[in-house]
Amino acid sequence: MKFATKLTAFLLVIFIVFGVLISYFVYISNLKTLEEEITDRLEEQAFHVMDKIDRNLYERYADIQVIATDPMISSRDSTPKQITERLIEYRNTLKTYTSLSFMDLGRVRIADTAGFGIEKQNRITKYWEEVSQGKISAASDIYESKTTGIVNIHFASPVKDKNGEIFGFVVARMPISKLYEITRKITLSQAEEEFAIDLVDKDGLLLYSNTNKKGILKDNYADSEAIKRSMAGEKIGSLTNFDPINKEEDILVFVHEQGYLDFKGNDWTLLVHVPTRIAFASAAQLRNRTLLIMLPIIAFAILVVSFFSKTITNPITKLSQIAVEIGKGNLDARVNITTKDELKDLAVEINNMASNLKAYQIKLLKVEKTRSNELEAEVGKKTKELKKNIDDLQKARTATLNMMEDLRQANEDLKGLDTAKAEFLNMVSHELKTPLTPISANLELLRAGDFGKLTKKQISRLNVVSRNTERLRDIIGNLLEIARIEAGKITLNIEKLQINAIAKEVAQDIELAAKDKGLRVSVKLGKLSTVKADRDRIKECISNFMNNALKFTMKGRINLQTEKKKDHIKVSVTDTGMGVEKDNMPNLFHKFYQTSKTEVGKAKGVGLGLYSVKKLIELHGGTVGVESTFGKGSTFWFTLPTKGGKK
Repeated sequence: MKFATKLTAFLLVIFIVFGVLISYFVYISNLKTLEEEITDRLEEQAFHVMDKIDRNLYERYADIQVIATDPMISSRDSTPKQITERLIEYRNTLKTYTSLSFMDLGRVRIADTAGFGIEKQNRITKYWEEVSQGKISAASDIYESKTTGIVNIHFASPVKDKNGEIFGFVVARMPISKLYEITRKITLSQAEEEFAIDLVDKDGLLLYSNTNKKGILKDNYADSEAIKRSMAGEKIGSLTNFDPINKEEDILVFVHEQGYLDFKGNDWTLLVHVPTRIAFASAAQLRNRTLLIMLPIIAFAILVVSFFSKTITNPITKLSQIAVEIGKGNLDARVNITTKDELKDLAVEINNMASNLKAYQIKLLKVEKTRSNELEAEVGKKTKELKKNIDDLQKARTATLNMMEDLRQANEDLKGLDTAKAEFLNMVSHELKTPLTPISANLELLRAGDFGKLTKKQISRLNVVSRNTERLRDIIGNLLEIARIEAGKITLNIEKLQINAIAKEVAQDIELAAKDKGLRVSVKLGKLSTVKADRDRIKECISNFMNNALKFTMKGRINLQTEKKKDHIKVSVTDTGMGVEKDNMPNLFHKFYQTSKTEVGKAKGVGLGLYSVKKLIELHGGTVGVESTFGKGSTFWFTLPTKGGKK
């Protein structure tokens, strides 16, 4: 086999082998990284969903206590009609329960918001066993209603009279389907299918499933490895599991229930199944694209290598022939190389060597000896310089490593401070929010006259308390929202939206309030295409701008406008209010910032609204801004990219 053929084959094999190896390692590395990222993301989402379930159950736990201590329900003198009417009021206010019931100690249903089973004795249930001992039963009893066919989570509390004696109990039934709104938040950006999400009790019984409706309260997962690990005390974990129904592997993430505040939980476990074909879809696409790209590259490489090998082998063949001639003693032989590279230089040197070999043979020996000594001295000198350079580089490397370690430690300290701040703000906000539910309920009872007729002055004072309670609830909600945004724990529900439809809704929401102030609301809508964004978050941002305009405008008008730009849409709110001073404008979107001048001091907030808008719009890949003339009015605006923002 000729040298040219060998060289071509050798270079092609090296190119193909290295290409395949690099592609393989890139694919495996990407697959492993993707699996870790998906597992971490699903564990985080599943943990927050389980936490939301516990918070929801805690709120129901608080509800049943408030209902049980209601003056009308806890009075032995109340008639069944009065109790029923009061239970209906709670059902309509809370909007969570399928029905609320009052039963006596003989388990006879005295009152029910749905009118089912009145004056009939209920069977002995788990919640009856708990309340008969004076305990509150919170989500420990789940079964399907024979009357409605709905699977309900039951909450029950004993009812005591004014002497503290138990004479009955109230039962609230929440449909387990309420959990869907919580569990559906678990998503992957590249997944279009619905994940299998199951909720299992401590005995392995399936309580809820978004894909296995027929198995609810029937199937048992007690032998599942995930359930065993959860019941053994592992709070959160994941494993690779084979799904026998779909006959494919999936990633299984589980989270053990931890409870919330006074609600200790019932040792439930949340399971999330994600097929690996969905989870690793991007890695498979990368592999296929790499293979498609490799084919034309290999074809092109064959042509290049063939040409390159010929340009090398042809001059080498000529040089080999002249070397044979010189070896035979033919010093008149010459070689002509026209490649204009090192091979040509070599040919010239060979020709010169053949011409001058005899004349310079002795001289060459002397020159070579002298050159050898000079080279040895030069090598020694360069060796010393190299050693010095190596020492300098080593010192610089050590200093750089120390500096990098200091920077890493400082970064870790900053991350710790940010995490502690977010956790403290989240904890304080929730602790403030928890007592607001019973406060609001009792305020409504007072205003309704349930504790006696009130004077106009008393009603006026209660209205002040109620307004400030709602304001406190809004402030706490804003604090919680900011804490989630800054902690990176907020998840956007990205979908295709018609911004004009949302703008109309917001304008209608404030129209009545604007009319009461004598303001005119106008809407100018441009021709917009759909955008990909979170509907609730965008509506929240527009509402914030409109409410600010309403708050700071005493007369004139408020204009809401949408318009199409080159690569984005723009939403702006213009008012004829008091405007913003030039020195205050750079700080308007900062957290907790308030301008020093407001209309007679009564329009102040806590400085979180505009900051929240800025963060939410930036999460969508957009921008915010303001234009204002003090004393004449302001225009607040934000933009959204038409090709979709961040996910």
